[in-house]
Amino acid sequence: MSLLTKETLATIDQWCAKYPAEQKRSALLASLTAVQKQNDGFLTPELMEAVATYLQLPAVWVYEVATFYDMYALKPAGKHKIRLCTNISCMLSGCDKIADHLKKKLGVYYAG
Repeated sequence: MSLLTKETLATIDQWCAKYPAEQKRSALLASLTAVQKQNDGFLTPELMEAVATYLQLPAVWVYEVATFYDMYALKPAGKHKIRLCTNISCMLSGCDKIADHLKKKLGVYYAG
């Protein structure tokens, strides 16, 4: 029994069809996004293995992508993700004050 739903597999197939057959890796980002959506917002090792198997890719390639991009969650997270710029330009413009306000107002942890 597949861990991937028929709907998720159809989405993956749609993305794979956009690329030459030998370049299934090109559909990896979209595939992981579809699987994460299927699983209420996060990826599990088993689901990443299923994607690797379905796309006929080495599992390590899937893990590399899933752990590199912050748009993929590897554990359950909140329904909404708030991003706050913290680079030097934003820091000079007071992003730390905005972060403090968000923490107080929303009662959330700021990982910046």
